[in-house]
Amino acid sequence: STVVVTAYGPFEGHPINASSETLKCLKEDYFPNLESSFGVSIQPKELEVSYAEVDNVVKPLVSSNPLLCVHLGVYTDKHISIECQCNETQYSLKDVHNNTPGNNELWPFKKSELPLAAVLESVLQCDPPTPVQLSTDAGKFLCQYVYHTSLCYGNGNSVFVHVPKMKDSPPSASALVVNHIITALLKHLLSSDV
Repeated sequence: STVVVTAYGPFEGHPINASSETLKCLKEDYFPNLESSFGVSIQPKELEVSYAEVDNVVKPLVSSNPLLCVHLGVYTDKHISIECQCNETQYSLKDVHNNTPGNNELWPFKKSELPLAAVLESVLQCDPPTPVQLSTDAGKFLCQYVYHTSLCYGNGNSVFVHVPKMKDSPPSASALVVNHIITALLKHLLSSDV
């Protein structure tokens, strides 16, 4: 079974993106143990902050029916936010290439199929170093675009996690929390009653 984990590279105001630094920590400190504990293969991908990159890289990945997709991105809150849904949106904000998706398509409201409230409870029991919350607003830029793509072209087993800037949560702390999130999701997906 494959688990896809994506993060974003630099963009305006974020010369070093906290999400890609979190992914680096996950790869070094947590993925080997997750792979051996759960018998999964984890595919980490750092994405350019562009619509074309999501279309060309993420769409095929999620269409191949992975067990789980976890998408990471940075934002300005001091919490780690587990995003529950994508809101109806026309993507008009320009990416690092000054592009939009170009077709003015209205993307529909979509909800993750995963039990994210239960995942949050499980994470909170581990005394996370950074505050964690559920959110219903993933924004109107590439963070929600990758989540929308994942939910629309995948099997619904997708989640987006917003991590704070590095000054508010060091990547090692964010990685610890994301590891708890992935662990809780894998326990759910691989439990016998699914």
